[in-house]
Amino acid sequence: MRWLTNTQKEYVGRFTNFEIYVIKKPIKEINKYTRFNVSYDKIREGRKITKIQFHISLKGEKTIENSSSKPKKVVTLADAQQSPYSQLLIGAFLLQISDVQDEKLMLSLAAKIYPKYDEFVEKYSLDILKKHLEYVKAHSTNIKDLVTYLDNALENYQKRLVGQEKDNKESKPKNRKKGVIQKEKIPDYISNPGKNKLTQKGIEDSKAADELLAKINGDLK
Repeated sequence: MRWLTNTQKEYVGRFTNFEIYVIKKPIKEINKYTRFNVSYDKIREGRKITKIQFHISLKGEKTIENSSSKPKKVVTLADAQQSPYSQLLIGAFLLQISDVQDEKLMLSLAAKIYPKYDEFVEKYSLDILKKHLEYVKAHSTNIKDLVTYLDNALENYQKRLVGQEKDNKESKPKNRKKGVIQKEKIPDYISNPGKNKLTQKGIEDSKAADELLAKINGDLK
């Protein structure tokens, strides 16, 4: 930007002076005297401002803000080193202390692997991720590309977890329908009393037997 504005040797030192005279004042004049509206964002890496992103639109023009145009958070080496996932990888002996100083490796992990770990932890848990990494280390040999290896390992593990969840659902007994109570069967002699009624002949035979029994008892007396 200094090259574009031919200010390589001017406003050196603090960024504040450069911002006031090279950015703010021209933008103020552009917004006042032209048909454009201009604004800008400062993009930092740590404490250092490394980029300026300008936003330009026509006055009176209705614009829809595109989320993709927003400056993405720049991940620094320090961010990657301080990530809890870096600590997990070190604890599982998948990262060595010397690896943590490898900027290319750490930024690749932060860009490609750590976002996937975020999704995994949200769905499962940090403890399950920790066990996964311990398993990876125990079964790994001669890892040449750590980023690709971890990516493939996580993908395979997630597929296995999904398969286990599916098997568990299929093996569970089907629940009985709610609100349906199994009724006991009512005996026939209650539900259909006619089946238990004595026939007329049976009644007469029973009466004759009672009379004979009474006569025998009378003779004995």
